[in-house]
Amino acid sequence: MSSLIANTFQVPNILVDELIAELTGNELKCYLFIVRKTRGWNKESDTISVSQFCDALKISNRSAIDSCRGLVEKGLIIQKIEYRKSTIFSLSDIKKPCKPDEKTSPVAGEKTSPQEETLVKKLHQHGEKTSPVAGEKTSHTKDTIKPTNINPNTKSIVAPKFDAMKMLLDAGVENQFAIDFLQVRKDAKKSLTQTAFNRIVNEAALAQISTNEAVKICAEKTWLSFNHSWNWQDGVSSGKCAKPSNGLHSGFKERDYTAGINPDGSF
Repeated sequence: MSSLIANTFQVPNILVDELIAELTGNELKCYLFIVRKTRGWNKESDTISVSQFCDALKISNRSAIDSCRGLVEKGLIIQKIEYRKSTIFSLSDIKKPCKPDEKTSPVAGEKTSPQEETLVKKLHQHGEKTSPVAGEKTSHTKDTIKPTNINPNTKSIVAPKFDAMKMLLDAGVENQFAIDFLQVRKDAKKSLTQTAFNRIVNEAALAQISTNEAVKICAEKTWLSFNHSWNWQDGVSSGKCAKPSNGLHSGFKERDYTAGINPDGSF
C-alpha cells in the first residue's frame, strides 16, 4: 500500500454533506472508484469493467452492477455501453456558480446552487435506505431467492391437439365419408376420440369389412359407432351381400329346380 501522503482527487462537498446518507456502502465505494479513475487522472470519462470494480472493491459482480445502476438512477454518474459492450463511466458534475440568489448550505460560508438542491431532492425522493454493513443485502438478493417448495424438474404436460379428420383419412377412410361421419357425431355432440375410433376399426375387422366401409355405414345409418353384431347389412348401398346362413331353409334362390326335368315337362 502506498504511503498516505497528501496526493488527492476532488470529491464534491455535497456528497459528504448531504448525499452520503442516501447511498449504500457499495454505491459509495463504486462512486469513489469512478471519481478516482476519471477526475483522479484528469479525464472526463473512463472505460471500467465489472471485474475492475470487483477486484478493487472486493464486491461481487451483482453488487457492482446494482450499485452502478443505483448511482445512475440517483443522477451521480453517466453510464454508456459502447462497442463490444464496454462500459464508459463519467461523472455528473455539479457546478456551483456564485449568484446572489444562492442559499447558504450547512457548511459555513459555502453556498448551494439550484442544481445541487435538485439533486438532493431527487435522492430523497428515491426513498432508498442504507442497510446495516453487517449482513447487508442488496437488491439482487430479492431476485435470487426462490421458493423452496417448487420442484424444478416438474414440467407441465401439454397434450397435442387431436385431429379426428386426419385420423380418419390416415386410416384409409374416403374424404366424404369422413366428413359425413364427423357431422353425425357433431350433431349428437359426441366428438370422435382415438379410443372410439379404435373400437370401430376392431368391429369392422370382426365383420370382415374395411374401416372405410364401416365408417360409410355409420354415416348412412347416422350411427355414432359400429358393431359387427348389429344389422349393418340391411340397406347397405355398397352391394355387399350378407353371408348365407346354415339353416334348413337357406339357398332357395341359388338352387336349380329344373334339374332332372325333361323339356316336355316329364320326369
